[in-house]
Amino acid sequence: MQQHRFGGVRVTAAGEPLGLDSALAAEAAKILEARRAVPVHYDSCAHSTEGRDQLIAAFATAGLGERLDQGNTDSPTLVEAAPSTR
Repeated sequence: MQQHRFGGVRVTAAGEPLGLDSALAAEAAKILEARRAVPVHYDSCAHSTEGRDQLIAAFATAGLGERLDQGNTDSPTLVEAAPSTR
């Protein structure tokens, strides 16, 4: 499973983007019909070019604002995975 980080990271590895910018993250959530999107590491890395405001705006613009779950930003949040349908 490939994992992506939000935050508009502008570093490439092996010719592939390292992460998704906010607009692409919202687009991915829409394509995947995600019921909930939990962003991680989107504003904690020095090489991120976007932060919380851009992420919230992108999800709102895509009509997915209610699906963006930022949890408690002051401490780690346990997120339980949905049961697998495979």
